[in-house]
Amino acid sequence: MPTAAELDRYLDTAFPKEIGIPGDTGGIMLLADSGSSDTVVCALDVTGPALRECVSRGAGILVTHHPLFFGSLDSVRCDTPEGKLLIFAARHGISLLAYHTRLDEVAGGVNDCLCRAIGLSDFRTLGCCSRIGTLPFPVDAGEFAANIGKSLDSDRVMLFRHRDSSSVVAVCSGSGGGILRDAYLAGADTLVVGEAKYGCEKDSAEYGINLITAGHRETEQPVLPFLADTVRRGFPGTEVFTFYA
Repeated sequence: MPTAAELDRYLDTAFPKEIGIPGDTGGIMLLADSGSSDTVVCALDVTGPALRECVSRGAGILVTHHPLFFGSLDSVRCDTPEGKLLIFAARHGISLLAYHTRLDEVAGGVNDCLCRAIGLSDFRTLGCCSRIGTLPFPVDAGEFAANIGKSLDSDRVMLFRHRDSSSVVAVCSGSGGGILRDAYLAGADTLVVGEAKYGCEKDSAEYGINLITAGHRETEQPVLPFLADTVRRGFPGTEVFTFYA
């Protein structure tokens, strides 16, 4: 039964700060109760439904991938989304912890989970918070995109097709369009991301790389079992639940 501070110290070891993007927000975002909690909930984001799940489970700690806010807050107001959630969490004694880009980058984390979910093997680090791997055999690009939709339970998959098939695939969960050039230079024929800006969509044609966007949330939620298992390993007597938006 960890306190929020004890859990944060443990997760700082499991997901070291130095592997994340410098200056990224993370760790304890709200310490609402200094006591221990025998129940922890893991979710992608701090949301009203996730916090209500904590209340229903009697959980005093919510661990998320995304921080509720980035940097510092000038004020906490009940008429802003962040303020409403912080006030709700504080009133119910729910401490908030987040591990953002370190969870993206750590071995077994967000991008490794995404690679496994879409069927890649022999994947390796491509750059910060990205991976590159191979499919067992070349797959028609349209079929590969459809398979991704099924694997991630996403109805938001879009394919920008510039090659017939997919074989060598780069991935970057969430807003991953910035690695397009790295994917091209590494020999990828396809890039899979959560979302991409118009410039990435346009440039994928110039590079001749298939671009598949599958949804920010959908490309990151596969990490939740890994996150929950990491908490359980550190505190075996703690009940840990995953909450899917």
